[in-house]
Amino acid sequence: MKKILLGFLAAATFLVGCNKNEDTPNNIPQNPNLPKKLIDKNKDGNIKEVRSYTYTRNLLTEVAITEYNNGVQTGTTKIVYSYEGNLIKEVKGAENELKYYYENGKISTITENEMGDIHTIQCTYEGNRLTNVLATHSETVSVNGDVQSGTSHIEIQYTYGGNTVTQVMSSYTKDKNGVIINSYGVDSKTTIYTIVNDNILKIIDNENSIVCEYDNHPNPAYELDKLVGTNVYKLFDVVFSKNNITKITKTNQMTSKVEVTTFEYRYDASGRPIEIKKYIKEGDDERKLDSIREFEY
Repeated sequence: MKKILLGFLAAATFLVGCNKNEDTPNNIPQNPNLPKKLIDKNKDGNIKEVRSYTYTRNLLTEVAITEYNNGVQTGTTKIVYSYEGNLIKEVKGAENELKYYYENGKISTITENEMGDIHTIQCTYEGNRLTNVLATHSETVSVNGDVQSGTSHIEIQYTYGGNTVTQVMSSYTKDKNGVIINSYGVDSKTTIYTIVNDNILKIIDNENSIVCEYDNHPNPAYELDKLVGTNVYKLFDVVFSKNNITKITKTNQMTSKVEVTTFEYRYDASGRPIEIKKYIKEGDDERKLDSIREFEY
């Protein structure tokens, strides 16, 4: 159950709404930094996945995802986005449907119907800052041999201070009376992010210390994220930083093992990335090419 909810939280379609103008003129030019296609390849250059983006009135309205196996196309799925004005109201995939509900221009509740299985996310703010995310899902539990209806919870709390954000993620299960079932386990993890100019520079948790480096070019993922809102779980994800990440140094605080991920870019005349090569180096091993991503605009 926890894996299901974590996957639910992490999916790129779960958005926290921004205060956006409801009136969108039809003649707004499309942001030239928004990608029309992403092509992901493995280290051998074989296509793994192609994502095609469709925009209407400068809003993302559809993503078509085509999968490949050994370079051979195996199928295509689509994600369709619906809006009221500039506010996203619904996202439909092949097997799930998400709906968004607002208070004061911000998303307060998200529901997902995955083939009849309902998940709910509730968001709380202080001013314009997201401070709490609660994801819940009904499930059958056993308490002292009594089988009953219960609820799984994943709760994320955010505390802000200067250029740091502290995230505390907790997971637990409650019985039919709303009492936490200790035998099901209560887990908690604290992560501290250091953020400057919308770029995550450092991430520290109980296991790892991560240091990130960037160039000065605009990140297409950041532009796309601004277009549709901010994800409640990827709120602090280096993939969506303002600039393009060039290096990630991950150090295990218990074993001192170091993993270094580097990214090499090719840019067009406008400074937009058209190719990224991702390399991984573990310990004293040689740096190895991991994957390739290409962009079309």
